[in-house]
Amino acid sequence: MLLSAGEPGDESERAYEAELRRRPQLDDDDFYEQYYAGSGVPRSIPLRYRRLLRSILGIDLAALQPQDSIAAIFEGLDFADVLYRINREFRVSIPLEVVRFDPCDPAGATPSIDGTFDSVVRYLTAISPDQTPPASSPAERDGSPADP
Repeated sequence: MLLSAGEPGDESERAYEAELRRRPQLDDDDFYEQYYAGSGVPRSIPLRYRRLLRSILGIDLAALQPQDSIAAIFEGLDFADVLYRINREFRVSIPLEVVRFDPCDPAGATPSIDGTFDSVVRYLTAISPDQTPPASSPAERDGSPADP
């Protein structure tokens, strides 16, 4: 996890993890069907992003909901690093300027990310009309040529 011990977010993280334990646990198929089926969001985007977050945070996210704000709950989380990992996983380039955590900052016609799971999914959907499969090797993810 990209957090430092003793960060201010510790209490909110514990509360969130307790909340996750009380929520229904959804596998990938149920998660997509409940929250994104029929929305125009390609199946791979929320499922790949959920798996990526699980690897970053080191917690089970079977009870994650789209409105969960990972950036607000995990206050010590380096969201710039999360964006870097999203960029690598989805082979996109998300500029930091689209990240807006201020709820009073009105979103314009340009898609933005407010820290919620759903805002990231919808941003990725808006900028990635042609989904490419995830990179299959570390060299491909780094953009290095594959070995012959």
